[in-house]
Amino acid sequence: MKYLKLLIVIFSLNATAGSYCLAAEMTPEAEQIKNAVLKELRSNTSNNPYTNVFNPAMGVVLDAVYRKTTNENSSFQFRSAELNFEAAVDPFTRAYFIINGTSEEIEVEEAAVVTTRLPRGLQLRAGRYFANFGRLPKFHDHELPFVERTLSLDTFIDGESKADGAELTYLLPLPFYVQATIGATNKIGAENTRLEEDQTLNPGGTGNVDGRHSEAFTYNGRLFTYIPLGDKNGLDIGVSEAYTPTEQFVGGIPNDRGGSERVLAGADITYRYEPGTLGFIRKVTWGTEVFTNSERRRQELAIDSDGDGTGDTDDFQRRNAKGGYSFLEALLGRRWSAGGFYDVAEDLDDPDNLKTKTYGGMVNFLPSEFQRIRFQLSKQTDSIGTRANNQFFVQWMATIGRHAHTFKDR
Repeated sequence: MKYLKLLIVIFSLNATAGSYCLAAEMTPEAEQIKNAVLKELRSNTSNNPYTNVFNPAMGVVLDAVYRKTTNENSSFQFRSAELNFEAAVDPFTRAYFIINGTSEEIEVEEAAVVTTRLPRGLQLRAGRYFANFGRLPKFHDHELPFVERTLSLDTFIDGESKADGAELTYLLPLPFYVQATIGATNKIGAENTRLEEDQTLNPGGTGNVDGRHSEAFTYNGRLFTYIPLGDKNGLDIGVSEAYTPTEQFVGGIPNDRGGSERVLAGADITYRYEPGTLGFIRKVTWGTEVFTNSERRRQELAIDSDGDGTGDTDDFQRRNAKGGYSFLEALLGRRWSAGGFYDVAEDLDDPDNLKTKTYGGMVNFLPSEFQRIRFQLSKQTDSIGTRANNQFFVQWMATIGRHAHTFKDR
């Protein structure tokens, strides 16, 4: 009420001054009252940094693609609308929550709590997150340097490295930067079903619906370092491994045999050259990552005694497969970037005879830091002579609000 009276006084004084003499000055008392009221009002406006202290930072990423390939018809694809929230829970933890909606479903993509003040450089993360395995496996699709996730990433990681579990990260006390991560999860891979029972093969089976014993968890580890090569150059180097001691199900059916562990290993290197912001070439990034996978795989034998077109018996054999990708991208001026990639992936069931290669080039137009329009031409071939699949993509990605998963790129 007192502020209302003071505002009336100020308004009256200003009106009087404007009516009788526009050049007249306010009395010191009136000026003091006015400043006091304005100070109080400003402290309650949105300019106050403390007014949103309990509101999370929010952002939305929209990702749409036009796709035309030799083996499929053309199509416009709404790939995703990703809504993310992030905020401090208290002085000791923060939390983030990411919902991803596609044309088929809406799902919780990530939802995790991360500590911020553990001693000795430790950090604990728990919930649903992208496991710290490799470099690009933990990138969302719209963050990749190419339009679609390459076949090696899909084959060995089963999509993004989504996991439900816990991870502990430690900054080693060394004179140079080395970060170590260990974790335990149900499984790694958004599309990974190898640890679940296939109801079509074993109707009524329980799968891992009610949980699993400790040997059926997947344990992951990673060592990562950054090596500066000067003011304009640097290397990121990492090695990763994911280990499942016992696969309860092989090929979707219960496994009662020994020696059923799975070992997935990877190594990645990323080189960056940033000469500055005045030249035509602003930044060059070269990244390469390789994977090896060793596990028992279900082999369908060509014995068809009943003539139904499928094998009558199954055999389980250990298979060792390899794959990986390499890409190069250059930022040209402020608005354009261009690059190319090469990817190779051996088949998990028949690595000796079936290998698929994909290669192509990309051109990106960057209207601003909040959107990207990408054009990509690529070609996919395999070792058994399947018809080459020529691919053309146009991707439009736009960001609303704040969007930053982690400090992935510089």
